[in-house]
Amino acid sequence: MASGLGGILAVRLLGLALVVGAVLCAARAGRLLGGARGSVLAAATCAALVSDPLLGTREVDAETVGLPIVMLASVLALEAVRRPRGRQRAGLLVASGAAGAAALLVKQNLADGLVFAVAMTALAALTGKAPRREPLADVAWVVFGAVLPCAAVSVWAAATSGAPALWYSLYGFRIAASASLFTGSSVAQATRIHGLAMAALLSGLASLIAAAAWVAVSRGRHDATSVALLAMLATEILGVAGGGYYWTHYLIGLIPATCLLVGRACAHAVRARLLIGLVVSSLLLSVAQVAVAATRTATPAGGEVGTLTAWLTRSERPRDSAVVLYGEAALFDTTRLRPAYPFLWTLPQRVLDPHLNRLVRTLDRSDRPTYVVVRSSLDPWAQDPHGRVRRALERHYTLAAHVCTDSVYLRRGTTRATPPGTPCPTAAAS
Repeated sequence: MASGLGGILAVRLLGLALVVGAVLCAARAGRLLGGARGSVLAAATCAALVSDPLLGTREVDAETVGLPIVMLASVLALEAVRRPRGRQRAGLLVASGAAGAAALLVKQNLADGLVFAVAMTALAALTGKAPRREPLADVAWVVFGAVLPCAAVSVWAAATSGAPALWYSLYGFRIAASASLFTGSSVAQATRIHGLAMAALLSGLASLIAAAAWVAVSRGRHDATSVALLAMLATEILGVAGGGYYWTHYLIGLIPATCLLVGRACAHAVRARLLIGLVVSSLLLSVAQVAVAATRTATPAGGEVGTLTAWLTRSERPRDSAVVLYGEAALFDTTRLRPAYPFLWTLPQRVLDPHLNRLVRTLDRSDRPTYVVVRSSLDPWAQDPHGRVRRALERHYTLAAHVCTDSVYLRRGTTRATPPGTPCPTAAAS
């Protein structure tokens, strides 16, 4: 949608709106959980974390889209349990369930908002003076709300691509993709896990979670809200761990429970001082990381992708096409090149074209792509033991240039003004 409205600028504006929505929801949730101080600290926590580049927040990922929806589900659940029984309470519970399910439709592991809504309503009723049937009634309203967006999307899918295609897109693909974890590099996996842990520490996220969760645990046996928040946090941690590939933007999924736990912990005057210090530290760390990221973005070459984009822009012509081995979707947004191969990123290619049959056919066909960009080795995932991709390149392409660490191949018989190779800006600087 954002791409149709204006490309990267629209995506950035959408991301900004999502972040603002998340901060506003955090402020409201914080007020409901910890008064005025809770509102300020929950909003500040959200603002600090969603703006920290260490957490991968410079990209609009599924976690970015789901974040304000999860926060909204939590706010609606908190509003509902403070209302007397009646239509208003039921409506808020339905809306909370709908928002929680909508987050799940954005990304499969964003179940935290729905878990919080169910736990909050059930525990609030159980610890109150209502008859035993009331907790079931409240949970039923949440579940009914969750069914509504799922049913609407199912009807839409049945009328378009079909329900099986929807199921495969949401879960079947992820199940199939989990098998690729065992064929990937264990060194790369360990590197990503280390990067994830360091990002959580250096952003202040880990310390905020630890401090706020400690407060919740210390009073959790007597407080339904704290138990619901801990259940929410556990769901988020499982979501990050279950992602498998451990990219840093997974940590965005921990922000909702962190903000709510901070807001709740502010009800304790003594412990609030520690949280205030941690939130301020997180804000300062975020500002410092934004400043560092801004200086890197301001470099003339713009990194490897920017250097490659500049080289291709000087060489390409209208209607040229390209394949990037094995995936770099950003290149097709920063150049006029058309993708000749449907899998623009590594994981879809590894799952949907595991033996590279479609890739080889693409390179062999008569209307083969103009350029082939090799961003790593020709077989980084051991999918091509017989070297079919290498032989296809030898048959139909010539090496045009080395750009940074990438090799650019040009289709034989194609006349293009190919600039000389370009070193990476970091290499040039060193």
